[in-house]
Amino acid sequence: TPVRHQRAVENRLREAVRQDRARIQISHISRFGLLEMSRQRLSPSLGESSHHVCPRCSGTGTVRDNESLSLSILRLIDEEALKENTQ
Repeated sequence: TPVRHQRAVENRLREAVRQDRARIQISHISRFGLLEMSRQRLSPSLGESSHHVCPRCSGTGTVRDNESLSLSILRLIDEEALKENTQ
């Protein structure tokens, strides 16, 4: 039956995430076929790890760190080089 298949999918997902160190909550599959899952964040987000508190405004804004800014500049250079090569 469809319900039995849904439960099998839920159980396989629970088995797959069992080794994860984060706390994970998995709900049942809804009548719309959606499964809700939440996962505890174990490390800082990308924005938190690549930005610093702005020294000028004392924390209401953020500033990219050197590594993030350098990568952004390299990507812009690549984009411009690709544009020039296609024209």
